[in-house]
Amino acid sequence: MKLKILVVDDDRQTAETICDLLREDGHVCVPVISTEEALRTGRADGFSLALIDVNLGAGIDGISLARILRSRSGIPTLFTSGSSSPAIQMLTREVGVGFVLKPLTRFALKTALDGASAQLTRAIH
Repeated sequence: MKLKILVVDDDRQTAETICDLLREDGHVCVPVISTEEALRTGRADGFSLALIDVNLGAGIDGISLARILRSRSGIPTLFTSGSSSPAIQMLTREVGVGFVLKPLTRFALKTALDGASAQLTRAIH
């Protein structure tokens, strides 16, 4: 399943690199680097999924952003983080459709997206 994905990371290079990996697999990708930009962009119709870094630096955290995007626009979230702490894992399971640990590899990203896509498909049917 090919997806339209909103990628949110406070590091522009990381957001672009993730989008490059996603585009290689045929997905449409829009990178943003701030929570404000994510909220503006997320209002656009047609996003299948948001891929959000848990720690976004300034502004609200990724988990709070995911909650807002879901309530306003119905966009589910796949989280990413450099930390695999149990607390982060628990929060991302409560709010999102998956988690992938940084540094991202193409295989790990594809596996996480496949899992998220399967979960979203089950939710629709």
